Amino acid sequence: MTGSPALSSRIAELEAELAELRAEQAREADGAMLKVLLDDIEKRHAVERRLHRAEEWLHLAEEAGRVSAYTFDFATGTLDWSPSTLALYGFPLDEQPTLGRWLAAIHPADRPAVQAIADHALQHHGDVDHRFRIVGPGGWRWIEDRGRIVRNEDGSAARLVGINIDVTELVELERRASLDGERLRLALAAGRNACWDWDLVTNQVTWDQQLGVLAGVADFGGDFDSFWALVHDEDKPRVRAALDRALATGSDYRVEFRMVREDGSIRWTFTQAKVVQDADGKPVRLVGIDSDITETKLAHLALNESRLFLVSVLGASPDCIKVIEPDGTISFMNSNGQLLMDIADFEAIRGKRWVDLWPAEAAPLLEHALSEAVAGRRSRFDAACPTAAGTPKWWDVSVAPITAEDGTVERILSISRDVTDRKDADDQLQLLNAELHHRIKNTLATVQALARATLRSHSDPAQFEAAFSSRLESLGKTYGLLRSGPQAATLSELVEAELGPFGGRSDALAIGGPEVLLSSNAAVSVGMILHELTTNASKYGALASPGGKLAVDWTIEDGNVALSWREHCGDPVAPAAPASDGGFGSKLIDRLTRQLDGKVTRVWSDDGLSLTCRFRQSAD
Repeated sequence: MTGSPALSSRIAELEAELAELRAEQAREADGAMLKVLLDDIEKRHAVERRLHRAEEWLHLAEEAGRVSAYTFDFATGTLDWSPSTLALYGFPLDEQPTLGRWLAAIHPADRPAVQAIADHALQHHGDVDHRFRIVGPGGWRWIEDRGRIVRNEDGSAARLVGINIDVTELVELERRASLDGERLRLALAAGRNACWDWDLVTNQVTWDQQLGVLAGVADFGGDFDSFWALVHDEDKPRVRAALDRALATGSDYRVEFRMVREDGSIRWTFTQAKVVQDADGKPVRLVGIDSDITETKLAHLALNESRLFLVSVLGASPDCIKVIEPDGTISFMNSNGQLLMDIADFEAIRGKRWVDLWPAEAAPLLEHALSEAVAGRRSRFDAACPTAAGTPKWWDVSVAPITAEDGTVERILSISRDVTDRKDADDQLQLLNAELHHRIKNTLATVQALARATLRSHSDPAQFEAAFSSRLESLGKTYGLLRSGPQAATLSELVEAELGPFGGRSDALAIGGPEVLLSSNAAVSVGMILHELTTNASKYGALASPGGKLAVDWTIEDGNVALSWREHCGDPVAPAAPASDGGFGSKLIDRLTRQLDGKVTRVWSDDGLSLTCRFRQSAD
């Protein structure tokens, strides 16, 4: 390998000295002096060989790492560059560089600072270590210039020996790293995040400035105990368990806990970290990030408290409250609603269409209510729907939209109130009104029948008045027995009370049966049945015919009563069987009998009605 000019010159000088010493050997007889000189020459040759090896190593370094060498001789003022240095600056390989030529290649913005450093090194013989830009073959390049002073034996500066290193890629990486680091710091600060590093070997904890802001600590102690003092006492067991698990298994460390600041305020933080292990799998570091989640946590706690309050309110409601998605499927039902609907497990109906849970005849009402809610309007309707167990029920249903802040409909709220009792009461009221109207007509008809029967048997006005008043009084006693009350009545009392007003025709009546005590409710129903039969008989049947006869008897077995009503009209009155068309009276008798868990059978003939009514003795 060819050396530098300075090195070649030095070798030539040494060879000349060696030739001179050999000449002196011929002239000098003193062999001892020659030996000393020869030893000195051998030492110099060893130094030269080492210089050759150093030069070879320098060339290898130049080729591998873009390292270029240079020297500046203070005595001669000459600048000596290696070929790689000339190539780095884009100079011809045969050019002898100068300080002026070198400075001209430096970026104008960096040139004044480089000029000052060079002047100081030349005047004060100081080392140099700086970075600047040059205009190289491929454009601007960054150079790291490092030079050291080589001194003579007397301590004076002999040469400045240095290297230029092309650090363009390194500067770019540093620039990118700086930008990335700044972006990371900004991102962490914006997201209220902070980094930390725990050395498990030394127990030293390093954390960034943002973590100090989060913890409210101006001077962090720098070890685990300093961190541990910030953890809320109630959260320490959870944090310790998460740490132990991560260090024992090498898994990620994740935990939420509260930090207690020096001023007593509390911040919630979410920590996640990676475990770093050595070659033997032993944890040596824990590197992580802390996120300030105080606002999120407080909002979550408030939302959870609100949710629990809402659930408790909905649970206390006696109504069936449902949340329906815009597609018509059910996503929520309160606990009382599930009880009302006999639903043991809500998951069995979650996601099902609300309409499908109703009878087909109610579907139009529901579809209309859903379309109104999707359009942002409220609606209300009544409809019948059995429970999941098949129990018939009537519901008062209100449907309303649940809107977002922008007014769009997100979900639909349905509140169904069980109005079965009210519906039954309305039906009962309508029945009672109809019955009252019917009873008034029957009463008038009965009075009219009593008047006709009395006139037939008493032509004298005075006798008619006495007999007619007696029968009206008896009729009033019958209504007194039919009044609902706590006292029970016997079946014979009810029969006699109804037929008593017709007692003037004792030959036409045949009454008999065992003593049967009816409950108050059963007595009312049976009395009304007897009243309907008596009214019809007095208007159209045996009691309306001069030769008619009526037989009423009953039996009882195991608490079940069989009441027999048989009419023989003699000369029929027209129409013979007006109730056979299923009029109100017949329907009332059937309904009252069903209330007693009973059954009615009728046989109509030209001679009159034969009826058997079977029912329970007690209807309480």
